Amino acid sequence: MILGAEDARAVALGSEPVRVGGELVVASRAAARLHRRALDAYAYLPASLAQPAVECEVEIFGEWIAGSVAEEPLFDRRGERIRG
Repeated sequence: MILGAEDARAVALGSEPVRVGGELVVASRAAARLHRRALDAYAYLPASLAQPAVECEVEIFGEWIAGSVAEEPLFDRRGERIRG
């Protein structure tokens, strides 16, 4: 699943802890900055939590950054969203 955080200061490298509802569930696998959000971290969540808009947090350098599970795919190959 893709976890999107809105904090523009967030810089993740991967392997950051991810928690849902205050409970630690997994470590992120990778992270990147994408144009639609400040940060996107990739993590394998339990199936029960892998639903779009599930609220989560990613720990980045000791601070928990709020985010949510994003609906895939994030990349629009055909440019359909731009053309409307």
